Amino acid sequence: MKYWLYYFIKTFMEIPFRAYFKSVSIDGKHKIPKGKPVLICASHAGSFMDGVVIEYAFREKVFTLVRGDAFNKPVFDRILRSMLLLPIFRSRDADPEKARVGNLTTWNESYELFREGYKILIFSEGIAYPEKALRPLKKGSAGMAANMIKRSGGDMDLYVLPCGVNYSQFGGMRTDLQISYGDPIRVLDFEDEILADERKFARDFTVILQEKMNDLVVKTKGDHSVEKDFLHQMLINEYGNRSDFRSYDSGSDQIPKRIDKLSADLIPKIKEYKAGIEQSKIADRNLSDKGFNFFAVLIALCTSAMSVPAAILYRLLWAVAKNRTKKLVKNIVLFDSVHFGLGLIMTFFWLAVLIVAAVFLLPEPWTPIWTVLALIASIVGSAAWFVTVEEFRHSVKELRYFLLPRSKRKYLRALRVDILNAL
Repeated sequence: MKYWLYYFIKTFMEIPFRAYFKSVSIDGKHKIPKGKPVLICASHAGSFMDGVVIEYAFREKVFTLVRGDAFNKPVFDRILRSMLLLPIFRSRDADPEKARVGNLTTWNESYELFREGYKILIFSEGIAYPEKALRPLKKGSAGMAANMIKRSGGDMDLYVLPCGVNYSQFGGMRTDLQISYGDPIRVLDFEDEILADERKFARDFTVILQEKMNDLVVKTKGDHSVEKDFLHQMLINEYGNRSDFRSYDSGSDQIPKRIDKLSADLIPKIKEYKAGIEQSKIADRNLSDKGFNFFAVLIALCTSAMSVPAAILYRLLWAVAKNRTKKLVKNIVLFDSVHFGLGLIMTFFWLAVLIVAAVFLLPEPWTPIWTVLALIASIVGSAAWFVTVEEFRHSVKELRYFLLPRSKRKYLRALRVDILNAL
């Protein structure tokens, strides 16, 4: 099977996702053109992680363009291609001739994939860095779109789909992930501009794409970054009022736009509110409408006989993955990607341990069907325990909140409302 590693990893992807991420919000999925070739142009704060989360969100084959020097050895080339990865060479990745030939080959492959209606992901910033920002876009996305239109003689109805990938934090587990799709751009509408002056088209189209992606990406870098980061978490709590791990069209695609509206005169209020909840040893979530995940707690408790040992083992394995990542990775850009990758490997090991335990350690009277049910309870319950631990911590802070003087609670709530209403 040509894409064997893609299918293998996809089968088990839900388990490490529920361990690593606290929640996943996907907005604008209805904007994805149906039955059309699509070039997905995404932001790039999470390095290799970004391709994984977009693949997860799409739930279908998405081919991803990644740095070409990773494909230098034949064995790596085969492995990476089996994961739907295609090489793209930047000037620093290879000598000019090798880069030219390599990119031409990838362009040829991409054209054939587009002809079959597949989607291809490109990171339009060209570089990755773990920060909440959108860097100036490279013209490669526009160049690729123009190349496909010219090759097809105007016969390919290609769309460019802006995509923003936002993480609530970097450098650790239990982050909130939010993916937003913008309005698609029909490249055929620019056919005359492409044929008249391809370079001018690339410049003009890149400006359009930059504007569209700017509305999809959370930006806290720069002045008042601490307050903007705190505001980001406030807005996550504001929109994340469901108990589901994965939600669609929750409205969280408005978060970047609301943060962009932040004015200097609102900063003192945010500082005051942040200091107030920290002094009270509570969290913004205690003042939001974000619900308590009773369902996850119920699953954890009902499966506790099987899931508690499995959950403890799984958490320890993720801790091992993090420690190994700290030793292996010196480049902060790759930390989250390597951590998640090692966690994925640990997941396969964990599943093997659970299977062996279910088959050989359960009492003799257990029938195969009960063995399978015990295994499922261990897996599902483990994910629920990650949530349950967080809900317990939240409950402790919730108790502190209700023990605050009524005047203090009223003051903090009013301050929070003032901040959010101003955005």
